[in-house]
Amino acid sequence: MLADLALLELDAPDLRDRAAPFAGRWHAPVSPALPHNQALALMRDGFLEEGSAYLKKLLTDAAAGKTSRPPGFPQPGGSDYALLCERAADYYRLLESPDDVVAAMRLALRFDPEFLPAHLALGRAFSRAGRPAEGEAHLRKAAARLPDDPDLRNDLGIALAMQGRLADAEIEFRAAIDRRPDLAGAHENLARALEGQKKSAEAIEVIARLAEIYAAAGRPADARRAAQRGLDLIRAGDGGTAELRGRLESLAAE
Repeated sequence: MLADLALLELDAPDLRDRAAPFAGRWHAPVSPALPHNQALALMRDGFLEEGSAYLKKLLTDAAAGKTSRPPGFPQPGGSDYALLCERAADYYRLLESPDDVVAAMRLALRFDPEFLPAHLALGRAFSRAGRPAEGEAHLRKAAARLPDDPDLRNDLGIALAMQGRLADAEIEFRAAIDRRPDLAGAHENLARALEGQKKSAEAIEVIARLAEIYAAAGRPADARRAAQRGLDLIRAGDGGTAELRGRLESLAAE
């Protein structure tokens, strides 16, 4: 890992001592600093726009093979540059610039095609942007390496459901629940996927469990909402046993 990442742990006075001079603002350090150290130091010291723009240029140049370094410094590898892209994306999030976050993570994959944080970030970003097929491609690569991550399996299910692939989405939502039985979001999504497949009886069971999760988490309003949803399905003649109806009525009344 590059020394620039260690710089981010320093307090501002120490950072100024270690950072290279920029626009005459800081004095020169004892040893030469890599240009991306200067960019990260700027962002750490509050100059987010200036530092991120500088880092963006450095990374873009590196992707094009235009790298430069002071004598005595080794050439960073692809994974090092990918880490720098991830750090740049962190600062773009602070700047509330989602397009730049995506650009930084895409650039990370040019340096390291297997860079997991980029696949996670791009998968979620593309799904949120209404591009679920692209999101799925990245999330599947991430899930191949993190198959037991319940949030990731839930996100993959969302990308599949957005494409109308409800049976495949159901598999992912159930996988998420198997790994974290109290994951409310996965229960919400599974119930919708089941309803979309006309599996109302199964959906009512999932909704009842969801209402119980909300109640146990101290979210009574959400518990009542979920319970009422289940009762509405039962009243529509879509299944549900007397025992299940009693559970939902009790939760709806709390």
